[in-house]
Amino acid sequence: MKKTLLFLIVLFLTNGIRTYSQCAIEAGDNKTIICGGSVQLDAQPKWVITSSSVSALLNSVYYTTTDTGYAVGNGGAILKTSNAGSSWIWLSSITTNNLNSVYFTDKNTGYAVGENGYITKTSNAGTTWTALISGTSNILNSVKFTNDSTAYAVGQNGIILKTINYGTTWTAQTTTVYLSSVYFIDTDTGYAVGANGRIIKTTDAGTNWTILTSGVIYSLRSVYFTDSITGYAVGVNGLILKTTNAGTTWTQQTSGTTNYFTSVHFINTDTAYAVGYGGLLLKTIDAGTTWAALTSGTSKTLRSVYFTDANNGYAAGDSVTVIIKLSQPVSYAWTPSTGLDTKIG
Repeated sequence: MKKTLLFLIVLFLTNGIRTYSQCAIEAGDNKTIICGGSVQLDAQPKWVITSSSVSALLNSVYYTTTDTGYAVGNGGAILKTSNAGSSWIWLSSITTNNLNSVYFTDKNTGYAVGENGYITKTSNAGTTWTALISGTSNILNSVKFTNDSTAYAVGQNGIILKTINYGTTWTAQTTTVYLSSVYFIDTDTGYAVGANGRIIKTTDAGTNWTILTSGVIYSLRSVYFTDSITGYAVGVNGLILKTTNAGTTWTQQTSGTTNYFTSVHFINTDTAYAVGYGGLLLKTIDAGTTWAALTSGTSKTLRSVYFTDANNGYAAGDSVTVIIKLSQPVSYAWTPSTGLDTKIG
C-alpha cells in the first residue's frame, strides 16, 4: 500500500534567494520514493533597469495591456514596448517639443501633451501621430480621459483644457497657479494639484473649479484617488497628503524623506508606489499610514510610475533613458523523470 506525504523542503538560502520544493512523497510497495511538485526561487521582488536603446529624459509611462506600454519625454521622444518592458523602440514623432504626459483610451488610441501647448494623438497604437490644435502655448503637464471622447489637460499659468470630441477641439479655462497633475474619479468629479500647495476640485465636469485647503505651501506634483473620497497628493520635501473626505481636509503623511516626489500610483486601496528625485522609490501597503523605502537600482530622477497589476510595475526617468521594471520571483516545475525543467511562473 502506498503512503503519500505532502511537505515542504527548504533547499538552500544564498544571496537573499530561498529555493524550496513542495513535494508529494509516495512510498510504494517496492520501497521506492517518488517526489514531484514545484520549486520556487523565492527572492523578494526587485526593480531592475531595462534597456530602451534610446537616450532621452522620460516624463510619463502608461500601459494599455500587461505587455504593451508607452513612454514619452523630452525632445518629442515616444517609446513603445510590446514585451512587458524587456525592450523598447522609438516611435516616429512629429515634434521636438518636450512631452510630459501620455494616456491611452484603448489599445490603439492615445494622446500625449507637452510644452508650447502641444497635443498629439495616435489611432493606430503609436505607428503614426497627428498634432492637434490646443489653442494655447502654455506648457501642458498632465492629461486624463474620463471616457473615450472627454479629457482634461492642465499646466502652466493654471491652464485647464477640456475636449469632448476626442481631442478635435479644446476649450480653455485659466486658474491662477501652475498645475502639475489632474485626476478624475468619474465623469464629473476631478482634482488638480500644483504650485504652492494648490489643490482644486470640480464636481460639474470642469465647468467650475473650487480651491481646497491643503494646509501646505509646497508644490504638489501628482494626485491620485482610490475611491470617491480617498485621495493622495505628493510633492516636494517628501510631502505626501491624504484626504478621506473627498478633499475637504488633507492630512500630511510621514514619508521618511525630504526628497522630491514626482509621481504616485495605487494598485488598490492599500498598496501604492511613489517615485522621485535621486531614484526615490517608496511603497505603502496600509493606505499611506506608513511608507517603506525600496531600492530602485538607480540614482537618476524617476518622473513617472505605473502598474498594470499588483506584480508588474514600471518607472521612467532621467539620463540615458532610465526605465525600471519590477522583477518577480520565478517558479519551476519538478518531475521525477526530468527534474527541474519547466518554468511555471
